[in-house]
Parts: sequence; structure tokens; C-alpha cells
Amino acid sequence: MKKLRPFIGGWWHAGDLASAAEQLHEALRAVGISADLAEALAAINASVEDEDEARRHQIGVAARFANAQLATLGHVDRVRAFGESADFESDEPVWLIVTPAEHAELLSQLGPSEDIERTYDEPGGDPAPPITPKPKAPRLPKNPAELWLFAKNQIDKRNYPLALEAIDRLLSQNYGQDDVVLVELERISTLRSLNRHAEAISAWNVTADAWLAGARNVWRSQWVSLEKLHKQLKLLEGPQLAAIHERIKTAPQ
Repeated sequence: MKKLRPFIGGWWHAGDLASAAEQLHEALRAVGISADLAEALAAINASVEDEDEARRHQIGVAARFANAQLATLGHVDRVRAFGESADFESDEPVWLIVTPAEHAELLSQLGPSEDIERTYDEPGGDPAPPITPKPKAPRLPKNPAELWLFAKNQIDKRNYPLALEAIDRLLSQNYGQDDVVLVELERISTLRSLNRHAEAISAWNVTADAWLAGARNVWRSQWVSLEKLHKQLKLLEGPQLAAIHERIKTAPQ
């Protein structure tokens, strides 16, 4: 694959519209595109209070303008968003100029775009007017410990969809052996709170099998919690539950 081609190479304060326009117009000129973004950038600043988020919206708008014109001109290149990467000195998702083949390959390396960027990641280049930003859900922390506290906080607020997203991200990161059992219990409980009954039952069975196979360090109180979830999900008694009853008798306090 040829060298990666970043769409944005500079930094600016979103509230400085002149600086934002200058940097974004330079990025557009680099791909042979010209556009007047002044009105769109001002609309974003009027809608988004957080400066870091406003900057990301501004880049997204420029990307939409670029893709609209690239499509009109018949070019195969598009400005596409990817996940954050250590390859770039940035703490936000990266925008690259790519062909369809490059986009498919880089997705496996950098991951897909996130929240704000996903709103603007339009490969078809539909020349729709800039999207008026809507309030966004809190962004998920990256640090596993912070992510776990975030999930618990969302559960306390009964914001179960966001809690489940945080829990699933934790599990995908192979959260610590000693703590993962707590995350697995919360996942079952959260699915139940979302009335996703079939998924909750499936998660309970997968969790019970893993624990009974010795894949986790499980305390007595955690076996008891798994047993309670079995009752709450109104599952039938069987070998798994019988084995769990035995573990409750012998597990460390």
C-alpha cells in the first residue's frame, strides 16, 4: 500500500473561525477541491459548545464537501474516517484520503470511525447540506478502569444502552482476570434491563460454562449472583445450576 495520506495536517482552535477555514481550505486544495466553508463552520460553532468536539465537526463538514466534489469529478479517492491510532500524533479519530481498496485494508488496522466522525463519513459524496450537530452521548473512556466506572455510572442512571456499549468494549479488551467476572455479571444484568431476554439467557449460559470450566477466578458471592440471575431470567434447572450450587459450597469467601 502506498504511503498514508492524512486529510488534515494542522491544528486550530474551533472558535477561531478564520484559522479553521484556512486550515480546512488548505486540506481541500490538497485534493483539488475548493469550497466556501464559512457558513457551515459558523453554524457548527453556534450548535456545539465543546471546542474539541466542534473541531471534529468542522473536519467532518470539510470531508463531506470534499467527497461530494470528488464524486462529481469521477475520482475514486475519498476522505474517510478511521479510529484513533498511535501512528498519528492525535487523540482523535484520523481522516485519510484513500481508495476503496485502501479503505477496506485500513479498517482492519485502524478500526472504523467513531461517534462524531461516523456522522460525516459519507463515501458516496452526497452533496447534502452540513448536518446540524445533535447532542452526543458521553464519549467512552479508553482506560479500562475508567471505562468500568463509566459503565457502572450509566447503570446507576439507567442509561443501559451506553452501559452495555462500555461493558462490551471492556470485554473486547480482555479486562483483568480478577475483575472480568464482575463485568460479565453486569452484562447479563444489563441485557435483562434492556429486555433483551434471549441475549441475556445466551450470555448467562456462556458465562456459566466459562466459570464452571475454570476459566475465571470466582468468589462465592459471584457464584451467588450468577445463581440469582438464573432465577431472574426464569431459566429451567439443569446440570449447570446443580454445578453452581456445588461451587457455592466450596468457593472462597
